[in-house]
Amino acid sequence: MREDYNAKIADELEARKLREFVDDLSRLYMDAGDLEKLVNRVRREAKDLGFRLIESTDAGQ
Repeated sequence: MREDYNAKIADELEARKLREFVDDLSRLYMDAGDLEKLVNRVRREAKDLGFRLIESTDAGQ
């Protein structure tokens, strides 16, 4: 009986960890979408101002 209880508790903890992971991943995905929108806006505004943007990700290094 105690083993069943311990197994149930372990399953609940694992499920909670999985839900937290999925929530974190979802937030990161939304943040990435917001960042992409910001980058696109900066690109449009820079283009409107006549600037040429460097597309390389390692340009500042």
